[in-house]
Amino acid sequence: MKDQDSALKEAWNSRMKVLYAFVSLAAVALMSGCETPGMAQEGNFMPAEQVTKNLYVVSSHSKYDAGPKFKRGFAPYFPDDEAIKRQWGYANTEFTIDTDGHVSDIKIVTATAFGFAKEAYLCLQDWTFTPASKNGSPVAVRARVPFTFRLSH
Repeated sequence: MKDQDSALKEAWNSRMKVLYAFVSLAAVALMSGCETPGMAQEGNFMPAEQVTKNLYVVSSHSKYDAGPKFKRGFAPYFPDDEAIKRQWGYANTEFTIDTDGHVSDIKIVTATAFGFAKEAYLCLQDWTFTPASKNGSPVAVRARVPFTFRLSH
């Protein structure tokens, strides 16, 4: 786990050289209202409609004719360190949805803190999708999903 943490920290630090203010504001706007019904609660199943609404396929549309569909996965946990600080945050992620529907090659594009990046990374490892397809055959695509972490009151 320490090697994974070191690799994650190194990747996260290299991406944090430039602050993506616009991206962070967009993520907050996209995921605002996390306490409304039908929205993710930490550790529970992720609502498919929430993933569908926020999933953005970045692969060229010419590579697929039917996009991926979220099947199953859990919402990330709120990091303990950030909960102590009563800090909310976000993590913008990019990953590959393979031909078998599993997630691989997860990258954290931006995050407000390492803890948010780590929790988003960990939850994505277990997500599954119906893969995208081209002419009826499954194809791998790159996709993005933003996560917003808020403390419940």
